[in-house]
Amino acid sequence: MGAKPIHERAGANVQIYSAAGNTMYYLTAFPNASAWGRYRDTPNPEFNQYMQGLGAQNNGNLGAVVVERTTLNAF
Repeated sequence: MGAKPIHERAGANVQIYSAAGNTMYYLTAFPNASAWGRYRDTPNPEFNQYMQGLGAQNNGNLGAVVVERTTLNAF
């Protein structure tokens, strides 16, 4: 949930869904391919710092994290 405002500040429309109680879907959407390209090509130090903080000592147990990336294009 902490990544949501970071990605929104970077221009993404973020929606979060859950299914079966233990699966989370994190959807980023953009108004057009150009906006998506800028988002993908622009480094985001704030997000990188956030992700590094998740792995910091004494930050709790994250358990298993599975990441799948799917790009859907709708025109």
